[in-house]
Amino acid sequence: IDEVRIWDIARTENQIRSDMNKQLKGDEPGLVGYWKFDEETEGRVSDSSPNKNDGQLIGNANLEPYTRPIFGNAKTEHLINATSNYEKAIELKPKSYQYYDVLAKLYIQQNQTSDAVAVYRRALDAPLTQGTHNSAIRAISELYTDETQEEKLVAILEEIKPKMEESLVLHELMGDLYKKTGDSDKAEIANAKWLKLRQKEVNIQSAYYQRWFAEELLEKGLFPETTLKYAKRALQDYTETSFYYPMTLGHAYIANELYDDALRYYKYAISLISANSSSDYFWDKVADASKNANDKERYIQMLDALINSIPPAYSSSRANVTE
Repeated sequence: IDEVRIWDIARTENQIRSDMNKQLKGDEPGLVGYWKFDEETEGRVSDSSPNKNDGQLIGNANLEPYTRPIFGNAKTEHLINATSNYEKAIELKPKSYQYYDVLAKLYIQQNQTSDAVAVYRRALDAPLTQGTHNSAIRAISELYTDETQEEKLVAILEEIKPKMEESLVLHELMGDLYKKTGDSDKAEIANAKWLKLRQKEVNIQSAYYQRWFAEELLEKGLFPETTLKYAKRALQDYTETSFYYPMTLGHAYIANELYDDALRYYKYAISLISANSSSDYFWDKVADASKNANDKERYIQMLDALINSIPPAYSSSRANVTE
């Protein structure tokens, strides 16, 4: 999503078409919200309209450099000329990640994957931000999505690692890849490094991010004790009433095999769900928590106790979790 604009007037087709490929000044008549998504400060994206309704990036949303894609029917000679021009552009402006990204995509368009990887690796050597370095690492990984190429991608990431030790993306990718290739020891080391870097970010964030981080760990099935710590902290620091926070804590207790505690917080979560609202989401998440339960029998006992304790108003939605 890019260049989001909200107007309080009806605009003609010609007006829309004339402005769609150019940035606005921000003071155009009728423009009430304008987010360019070019940069962010501590997770906030500025509104370039006079109303200054800045936005907050939520969850794992992040900004990525964007360039209009090269169309598939571009002639080979045009691609070659464009490649040459972007090589020169990088020489003139080596701190522009956008140029590296476009150049790599031009090589991909010409089926020269190894050259594209080389360009992204050049970007990693350039004095760019950690965010753009992460974008380059993601781009490399997307060129090796086939399972038969996993070992090749691991080798590339291992070569990159010494100069990208502070990259969350690198360690997360390596943890996932080592797990897929069956190297549990290296997966554990990569995941531990990822956790250390991730905690630096989360520790200075709000209760919302603390809970989201706990959910992230639950989804990965990693570090149950750390998950419990952040789920507790999120519930303690949250200042409003929401069933999401005790629900996440219940999931964290399941991951730590503490089923009585999970039952208590699940009951608390249910008490915060209004009878006239849908509780399907809650039950779906409780059912999903079973993947982190090592003692399936104990989990089922907890689930039965939870179902038997709730009021009839939730009987329709709770039926889904028992199937």
